[in-house]
Amino acid sequence: MEQPQVVIEVRPRLHICHIYYHVKENKNEKTDKQLYCLEAQSSSITMKCDLWKHTFVFDSIKIKPTLINGLVEDEGNVITCRLQILVPIDESNEATTTEFVPSVVKDNPTQISCRHCHSDLLKEETRFTRILPLPTSDFNPGDLFCHADGYEELESRHCLHPRPYDFLYNNFFFRIHGDVLCGSKTLCESNALYCRGCEFRLGSKDRSSVKMWNFAVDFGPDNSLVTPEGDFVLLVKSCVHDSLSAMCKLIITCQPVSGDKEYLLLWVMDRSLTLFVSCDGSNKLIKKNVIKLLYAHEKSDSTIVSEWKKNVNTNTFEIPEVMFSEGLDYLKRCNMLFPNSFKQANNMNVGYLGI
Repeated sequence: MEQPQVVIEVRPRLHICHIYYHVKENKNEKTDKQLYCLEAQSSSITMKCDLWKHTFVFDSIKIKPTLINGLVEDEGNVITCRLQILVPIDESNEATTTEFVPSVVKDNPTQISCRHCHSDLLKEETRFTRILPLPTSDFNPGDLFCHADGYEELESRHCLHPRPYDFLYNNFFFRIHGDVLCGSKTLCESNALYCRGCEFRLGSKDRSSVKMWNFAVDFGPDNSLVTPEGDFVLLVKSCVHDSLSAMCKLIITCQPVSGDKEYLLLWVMDRSLTLFVSCDGSNKLIKKNVIKLLYAHEKSDSTIVSEWKKNVNTNTFEIPEVMFSEGLDYLKRCNMLFPNSFKQANNMNVGYLGI
């Protein structure tokens, strides 16, 4: 994620927008605090001081023309102000999620390789005869039954254990039968699955099935680039999209190689928020639909983690360490977009998802 210089957060119901302008540090400029001026036109804003002037344009909203003098940057080099909106944007467009479709063709020879060292992981001439999407991230088989009698037996017999040539996938991982793995190329230790060539963790193994993360493998030359950070964003977006709660809570966990289990608590504030952000040095601001949330990183099963676990409406997901780490770094970079006075609320950090 490139750090934008300008972020406009639109609040249509209040008919206002928040401007966050990040002043680029220049060693040649004066060390004394500058006074800045913002000039707003209906479809543009201009930030200027004694040494420079920058103009940014946008569409979809109209701002009340105004002139604000005497603005100063905070300790994080962020200037913030609030402007009135004359013509609000359409609020009906909710954030959408991208569906991941792997490059696997039914009954055709398929090879999946380690993304790190490109070592082939499947036996030669592996052909999948069934390619099926897995249920959504918060699917619970128990929801399909009006009582729990016999549920344990049903779950043990039919709970997502693929047949030898099944390929079951969703946006973040896929399940295959353990017999199709090439034993000389993979290694299983304590239910964790590794590439034998580079010792990169690929997923996990339970009973006869193998669960592998999409970002850890390549599906072939037509494979689209999947990253741990991208999968983290997609996971949270999908959970929020599937949730019936407007301000849903998520617990993301990971088990490091050494140490206690870590937790990332996510509390959605706004599931469909419009931003205008600068990109690639252009003065044209790009419109984005994002999720605004609160997050907290807990390195142990703390009191707040225990309280969240007791809430039946809180969804919990375990992800690999690299995905957890890159997702946390992503949220920290988003937190840096806010002025210091806006970075925290309810003893949690504020961030965006999807910027």
